[in-house]
Amino acid sequence: MLEHLQALPGSLFIVLTTIVGFHAAIAIFEETISETTRAKIGHHLLVGDFRKGTRKVLEIYLSLNNTLFGKQILSLRSFGVSVILTSIWGACFMLNYGYTFPEFKNALYMIAQTPNLRSLATLAFFVVLLIDFLSISITRKIYRTTVAKGKKSFLLAAIADLSCSISLYYIGISIFKFSLSDQFFLSLADSLRIWFSPTEMTMGVQVVKDFDFSSGHYTDANTFEFDTPLETMVTYLFPEGVFFISSLMTSIWLWMYLLAYTAAWLMVRINKFKKVVLPHLNIDKKPLTTLTGVATAILMLCMIGSALLKLK
Repeated sequence: MLEHLQALPGSLFIVLTTIVGFHAAIAIFEETISETTRAKIGHHLLVGDFRKGTRKVLEIYLSLNNTLFGKQILSLRSFGVSVILTSIWGACFMLNYGYTFPEFKNALYMIAQTPNLRSLATLAFFVVLLIDFLSISITRKIYRTTVAKGKKSFLLAAIADLSCSISLYYIGISIFKFSLSDQFFLSLADSLRIWFSPTEMTMGVQVVKDFDFSSGHYTDANTFEFDTPLETMVTYLFPEGVFFISSLMTSIWLWMYLLAYTAAWLMVRINKFKKVVLPHLNIDKKPLTTLTGVATAILMLCMIGSALLKLK
């Protein structure tokens, strides 16, 4: 535990650096949005209707997606951007976990130093890149359709998005592992248990030499001891949880923006918060940057809380 606590500041530094970079990118993107559109978002935050405000946030989010991935959902550009984003998020998470958790770092070293594990991990990474691209494409299609149809509630869209993302990742990675060996196959419940603890590596183990039940002896403690011990070999090792979380990042940022919008909408309507918080925010001129700041603050609190829980 002491080792984890000593590594925590460095881990938080990695997270903060990543978030600050993202925040800077959002600030640059916001300059491309017209002042009229920004004013509308600010108006909805300060005095406008909550539902219209959430719709406006979603529209801006889709605009950001189109700027980043291109207007076409399936294209070489969107695939290239998806590959870059997945690689960056995966690298950030692995740096963070590798710095904080020695077991995770040792597993990464094991993959790097074992040719068989390294080749399978490379194949798994390429499979994940394809899964993530399809997941992002489905997410963009779901929310684009929702906005186009003019629906006022996005709860069903969010549920459909989450269900599709989880199902696609599970089916894709399971088909890949099943093609290697049916012993690597895990149920959805077991997979989610591992993936929602992304510091835990997904491991496949095969028996090299089984117990020889014909040989052995009883010990003085009245236990049976085999003369030939069981020998196993790790044949698959991959941070599936890291890339599972990465595959959800496009959706997570949208949910964070909507959560940040809700928090900001409430803060500017509660007098106690309004007097303290509002003077320090630039909602009317930079609403997206403001929401990004609130979202990152919420995300940081969640990540710090999660890290502290893992240290217990």
